[in-house]
Parts: sequence; structure tokens; C-alpha cells
Amino acid sequence: MSTNLTPKKPLLIQQDLYGQAEAAYAQNDLAATKRLCQLILTGKPNDVRATILLGITFARQGKAPFAISYLKNALRWVPNSFEAHSALSTVLCRTGKAEEGLEHGRKAIESNPNEPDGYINLGLNLKSLRRFHEAADAFAMALQLAPTHLGAAQNLAAALQDARRDKEAKAAWEAVISVDPKNASGWFSLGQLHLMLGEFDEAIDCARELVGFQPQSSKAHLLLALALSEAGKGQEAEKHLRTAIGLDPNEGLALAALGFWLQEQGDFTGSEAALNQALKILPTHGFAHYNLYRCKKASAQDSAQLDSMRDLALSENLHPRDRSYLNYALGKAHEDLVDYEKAIGYFDAANELAYSVWLAHKPWDPNAYSEAATDTMRFFDRSRLQQAAMRGNPSKLPIFIVGMMRSGTSLMEQILSAHPEVGGGGELSFWHEKADAVFGLSKDRLNESDLRHATAEYMNKLRSFSPDKKHVTDKLPHNYALLGLIHSALPKAKIVHVTRNPIDNCLSIYTTAYQRPPVFAHKRENIVLAYREYQRYMHHWTEVLPTESIIEVAYEDLIRSPETVTRRVIDFCGLEWSDSCLHHEENQRSVRTPSLWQVRQPLYSTSIERWKRFETWIAPFDELNSLI
Repeated sequence: MSTNLTPKKPLLIQQDLYGQAEAAYAQNDLAATKRLCQLILTGKPNDVRATILLGITFARQGKAPFAISYLKNALRWVPNSFEAHSALSTVLCRTGKAEEGLEHGRKAIESNPNEPDGYINLGLNLKSLRRFHEAADAFAMALQLAPTHLGAAQNLAAALQDARRDKEAKAAWEAVISVDPKNASGWFSLGQLHLMLGEFDEAIDCARELVGFQPQSSKAHLLLALALSEAGKGQEAEKHLRTAIGLDPNEGLALAALGFWLQEQGDFTGSEAALNQALKILPTHGFAHYNLYRCKKASAQDSAQLDSMRDLALSENLHPRDRSYLNYALGKAHEDLVDYEKAIGYFDAANELAYSVWLAHKPWDPNAYSEAATDTMRFFDRSRLQQAAMRGNPSKLPIFIVGMMRSGTSLMEQILSAHPEVGGGGELSFWHEKADAVFGLSKDRLNESDLRHATAEYMNKLRSFSPDKKHVTDKLPHNYALLGLIHSALPKAKIVHVTRNPIDNCLSIYTTAYQRPPVFAHKRENIVLAYREYQRYMHHWTEVLPTESIIEVAYEDLIRSPETVTRRVIDFCGLEWSDSCLHHEENQRSVRTPSLWQVRQPLYSTSIERWKRFETWIAPFDELNSLI
């Protein structure tokens, strides 16, 4: 009896040490884990299980060389150890040895191809290297092996979102929510996606669902506030922003959003205070830095802060989005400081980073853009417009303000909406959302029934902004591409076309940061091509639309002779004169465009011929000289 029990005692003791070490690791007591593993290895130096756990413990402590040494030792003893390969893969990827690390991740999968955690671990390592498409593929494999694995499903959705595969990401998050209806990450991420894609009502629905089962979550209220703000429900948005801050005074994103909201309301003092507070909490928040400097003039007193921002902008560890906004802020600040060479350098860096974030995954096709313009103009000739207009809605409610973006359309809307009989609708994407349905993807037919329904829907939308006004503005600049469709729907509506010096216009597009950039942004040659297409559109519309429907206003004339030009526009719109139109800066309406600071200032001329400050460095914009 005794002889049978004698050899088992050390084994039981060792098993107990394993259990204690693993329990200590689970409780994050890393000192105890190390002590217990080393105790095991004292009696059994080649113990693989203890060696791997000790290596993982060193990795968690940030002691990568020790971790790598122990894990490689384990692999010398057991070359196909799934655990050792997986752990070593993560350590190597996090210490700059990506390819070696990924190779160990693949070897982990080879050693146990039916284990979903191997694919998940590989996916996480790929994600840490910003190789999002490959990460998504790895997570998808894990999900094939374990269709109900919630972690794999969440990681797949997040990787697709990071890869900007937006439609797939939405479907993946919806799948997560269908399995786990109270999944906060799922609702939050799905809401973020809807918000980014301009699907504001859907974003609101997601955020309300999240607030419903997490009413004490500051992030849930923040998401709802952002969605409401984008949907034009600013007062309700502010309530949820302040709720988010009340729940968590250190919620830097909410403070930054509050600063942006206060800018929209014209409260620049309150905005600066909120943004500075946000930056104390989130010093790397690029958009907060950008908003801070776009609404104040930099001076020599800002030199220390600008130095700090420059260092942040150079940090490879910072998300390219934040680095981009920091560079835009630095460009604006150095332009204020009359250091134009440095300013354009920062603007160049900002655009390169912004392109990588927003547009690199879906490169713009200028040929397709031009062909679509040609098809549109061919369809909407003078004869067809005359026929369509006879069947259109006779309302004069809308005033469309169009032009190339950054041409002065926001200023024109601010002037017009200062009139007591005009409400401001802001930038409405309505007709771009409806165009395919009523015009057809082939650009060769006009669906009259759908057009009537869309027009009725549009009129209800406009009236909801200002029920008691004679007119409501719609100032989405890019409506210039749809003026044939718009005139067919509303032939009595007035169209105000704002023009600007072409080089100033293109330079302004280039030096402005966006949250949802146009498809041609961030590359100079694309901006020039888009500008030429805009000119082609407007030349056509001027030829085929009735002269009483459209008026052209030069931004420079408006600045130099504000009353003369404004009176001409007011008369064109069929309104009585109001002196309030000469005091647009007193207009209290919310402004949601990049010009939100400028349009609240008295008229100034410093933006005229701004391009001359940068003349040496702005090719190919200078080829537009021929158009001046």
C-alpha cells in the first residue's frame, strides 16, 4: 500500500502548485504567479506548463525579453505547443517583430486547426498591427469553427469597422445584437457606424436603445447627443451631452463635443473653456485641438502649446485621424503667425493623413464622376426641363444656395436667414438621397410618380424647420449637380449660385478639416478636377434654366459691396428689403458647417486672394489662374 502511494505525493504537490499559480495569474497577482512557477521549475527545470505561464507572466509585466526567452524554451521542448506559439506571437507582435510574431500565430493554428482561439489570437495581433482586412479574415475563420462564439463575432465586427468595410460591419454588429440583445458594444458600434454614414435616424434609434438599458452610461448619452445634433435636434442633444458630463465629469469626448456644439451656437467663449477642459483629460484628441484653433487666432503666447501639438502630430502611436486634425490645427495656427511655408507643410501632412483615414479604401474615380455629369447634363436639356417643369410643384418655399464647397454658401445662407421671412434649413442631403430613385441609375429616365412623392416629402421636411416662414433655405453646395432634377421638382424655386476665385476656393477646400469629407478631398489634383466638373455643370445650368430661376453672386463682390449685392439677392427672391440682412453676425441660428466661426463675424476681406500667401507651394491649383 505504501509503495503505491509514495510516488504520487510529489505529483499531487506539483499539481497543487499549478493550481495556485494559475489562480494567482487569474487574480492578476503576478508576483505570486512568478514565485510559484519558479518553485515548480526548481524541482522540474523543463516543465513546459510552468515555463509557458512564467513567460506569459513576464509578458504581462512588460518584460518582453524574459517572456520571449521562456516561451522559446518551451517550444524547444514541445515544438507544437499551441499555448506557447500563441503567447509568443502576441509578445513578438507587440515588440516590433511583426512577421516573426505572425508566423508563430500561424504555427499555433497549425498545431490545433480546430481551436477558434488560435484564429482569434492571430486576428488580435493583426489588428494591433492595423492589418484590419487580414484580422477580419482570421476572426471569420474563428466564427466558422464556433458559430455561437460571441467574442469572435464581436472581434469580426470591430475589425470590419476598422477596415472601413461599413456595410459588412453593420451586418456583423446586427448579428452580434441578434444573439445578445443587451450587448452594449454592439449597439454603440452600430450607432457609430450609422452616424458616420449619415444615417442619423438609425443612429438615434441605436443610441436610445443603449440609453434604455444603460441609463447611467455617459457614453450612451454621448452617442445619442451626437446623433441628435447631426439630425438637427440640437437642444435635445445638448441635454444628453450635459447628462453624459454629469455622469462622468472626466468624459473628455463629451466635453469636446460640448465645445463643438457651443461653437455651432456662437458661444465661442464657452466653447474654448469646454475644449480646454477636454484637452486636460484627452491631450491627444486631435479634433478638440482643431476646434480650439479654428475659432481663435494663434499668437506668440501659444508657442509652448503649439510645440506640444507638433510633437503629438509626429507620434506614430497616435491614430492617424488625430494626427490629421492636429496638423490642420497647426496649419491654421502658423497661418495666423504669418509663417506660410510651415503652414502649408502642416496642411500637406494633414491631407495625407486624412486621405489615409477617410478615402484610401475607396479611391475616387474622376472618369466615372465626369461621365455621370455628362449623362446628367445630356438628359436635362432645355426641352426636357421645360416639359418637366410644367408638371412640377409650384411652391416657392425653397431657396437653394449652391456653389463649390467653401465658396461662401454658408455666409449667403446666414445673410438670407437673417431676413424675418426666411428660415435656414442648413445642408440637406435630401435630393442626393432620392436622386437614384427618381432619376434612375442609368440617368435616362425621370420617374414622375416617385418625383412627386419625394417633392411632397421634401416640402414637409422644409416646413418642419420654419413653419411660419415664407421661404426656407437649402444650402447643400453640391446640389449644383442636381439642379436639373431640383428644377423639375420645384420649377418656381429660386437658386442662388455663389462663386469664388477658383484658386482661393480650391485652397480653402484643401486647408479645411472634415468629419465626412467629399470624395475628391485631400488630394490637390482631385480637387482641381472636381472644380472643373463643377464649372461644367454650372455653365450648362446657366444655359438651360430660365433666367428668372437662378442668380449668380461672386463672394468677392458680396464682401466688397455687401448692401448692393444683398439687395440684388433679396429682390431676386421676391422679398421686401430688411436691414437685418446687413447684420448677419447677429443671426442666432445654429450653424453646422466648417464656416461656423467666419459667418458670425462682420464681413472681412482677408480671405480674398488668400492664395497669394501660398503662391510658391500650391501647384496644381495655380493652373486655375487661367480661370480668374
